[in-house]
This record gives sequence, C-alpha cells and structure tokens, in this order.
Amino acid sequence: MDRLKGFFALLLAGIIYSFNDVCIRILGSQLSGYQQVTLRSFIGFVIILIFIFFQKKNINVHKTQKRILLLYFFCFPIVFILFNLSILLTKIANTVFSFTIGTLIFSLIIEGFFYKEKLSREKIISTTLTIIGLCFLTFPLSQVNLGFIYGFAAGIVYTFINTLVRHSHQKTNPNVLVGFQLFGGTLIGGAATFIVGQSLFPDLSLLNLILIIITGGTIALVTYLTIVGFKNFDLNLGTIVISSELFFAPLFAFILFKESLTLLEIVGGVCIALAIIIPHAKFAKIK
Repeated sequence: MDRLKGFFALLLAGIIYSFNDVCIRILGSQLSGYQQVTLRSFIGFVIILIFIFFQKKNINVHKTQKRILLLYFFCFPIVFILFNLSILLTKIANTVFSFTIGTLIFSLIIEGFFYKEKLSREKIISTTLTIIGLCFLTFPLSQVNLGFIYGFAAGIVYTFINTLVRHSHQKTNPNVLVGFQLFGGTLIGGAATFIVGQSLFPDLSLLNLILIIITGGTIALVTYLTIVGFKNFDLNLGTIVISSELFFAPLFAFILFKESLTLLEIVGGVCIALAIIIPHAKFAKIK
C-alpha cells in the first residue's frame, strides 16, 4: 500500500469533482442531469475501452467475481439517481451536507464494526473538523426531509463502492472497474433519459460539445483516481480528502463566475483544508 500515492490520487479526485461542478453549471443550459450523466459516462467508457485495448499487459476479467462487477455496474448510477432526486427535493446545500455526512458516518461504521480498525486521534480530529466545515458551508440548513434522506442514502452507496475497492480488490485492474461503472452509467442513465422523454442526442453549442467531451474524459479519470486512492488509503480519512471538493468548488466559482465568498464559506473551507492536512502531521499514535 502506497499511502502517499493514495492521498494525492484522492486529493486530485476532489479537485476534478470541483471542476466538474463548474462544468455542470455551464452544461445545464442545454443538458439535463440525466443527459449529462449518460453522455459523459458513454464518452468516458469509450476512452477506457481504448486505453484497455492499447494497454500492454493482459487483463483477465474472470479474476473478479461476476457479482462484484455487477455491483459496480449498478451502484455508480444509483448514486447519481439518488443524488439528483435529493437536489430536486431539497436545497443543494442540504444535499451536499447529507451526502457527505452519509459517507463519513458509514465509513466510520464499516471500519469500526466490520473491519475493527482503530479510531485514531487523527480520524477524530479530521472528522470533527470536516463536519464543522460542512456546517459553515451549508448554513442555514433546513429541516430533514425526503431529499435529505436521498442524499444521505447516496453517500452510503458511494461509500459502499469505495469499501469494495479498499478491502476486496487489491489485485483487480482499476481500468476494469472504471469500465463497468461507466458502462452502468451509460445504460441506466440512458434508460432514465428515455423514460423522462428527453433526447439522447440533443443539439449542442460548440462550447458545450467541447465541454461534454472534456468532462467525459474527466469522469473516467476521477473514477480511476478514486479506485487507486482507496486501494492505498484509509477509508474514512480518504472520504475526508475527497471532500476537498467543497473547498475547491467555491474557489473555482469565484474565479470563473466571480461569485463572492462569504465569511462562513471561508471558515468552512479552512476547516476542511485543516481536516485534510492533519492526517499527515506527525501526531503520536494513541496506544
């Protein structure tokens, strides 16, 4: 396990997620969420297939249990659907809060009760700072509703995917797992697009056409980085590193859209930044 490699893979994934958030805002003028996930998943899937085709070493899919591959196939679009249902039923801030809280809590439960991993000082401090940062970033948070529950459930499923990577598939080729997730996103996202009566081949401006191709590549890259990251890093602390998206997204919005940062957003961002840095400080381990 290469802890440093895992950390930087997850940190870069968080930054890319933030970039994708900005692109979703731009693409939203012509594409719905269902159309975006379908087209981006398809482009990412094609890119992965090309990469696997030209990869020199032999890839044996039979080494991985079929039920595991099916879980990757279905879980990726399920996270997307639950996340989007949450946004439709509640505020985006509530969705982000419930999703991240779901990932943090479920990762702690999995590590503590199923894998008996020790709750270290760094985990306690980093998790606490992340929750405080989330509270600042999402203030004021409205009452819990169905949208909140959907967001929380999306976080649980997302953590389940990362748990499969972290504890079950150290020898599985990451490209195979990426391919199955994006294939699932293409088929299930396409089915959802068809069901709601939207076009699978919408007319796009040149800018949005370029963006959909770029973000198709980035979704393949970020899925790969997440798999590599959690193969080499702690589940709970890795979840906190991924949450750096909440730090970078407002920053990108400020740079590209001139959206001003409030004092609460700045404080929340600082808390999350500290939560990411602290695990790499030289704290003495609790005996």
